[in-house]
Amino acid sequence: MQRFAVFRHDGGEVDVVKQGWSWPGFLFNVLWALWHRMWLLAFGVWVGGMLAPPLLSHVFGALRNAGVDPFPLVFVVGPALGLGVPVAFGRCGNAWRQAHLMARGYARCGTVAAPSAERAKAVFMDSEDALGGATGDG
Repeated sequence: MQRFAVFRHDGGEVDVVKQGWSWPGFLFNVLWALWHRMWLLAFGVWVGGMLAPPLLSHVFGALRNAGVDPFPLVFVVGPALGLGVPVAFGRCGNAWRQAHLMARGYARCGTVAAPSAERAKAVFMDSEDALGGATGDG
């Protein structure tokens, strides 16, 4: 069973966010951010990905001109950036998604344990119906 945070909008729309590591965020970072309507995050990562190679090339060229061999740094900086962004999305993606939902007017109204996001929504809706519309952690 996985744990899901449940969010409800004033309009009645319910969304759930899995707690912990986000494999989709890790594997598809920019596409994942676009799918969840986190436009600025997706744009920032895309721009960073476009600007990083020429900036690093410039830095490594400046080091080479200064007589420093940048070759060892390539094997540190490249993998750090190449793995750092996906790991950040995997580790923090669901927290970013929760913050984004709250910024869009959603309120956190509980936590449920379920095998999938769809089932988590159903469990929450069933428990809310049983409680007569009251919400809470559970």
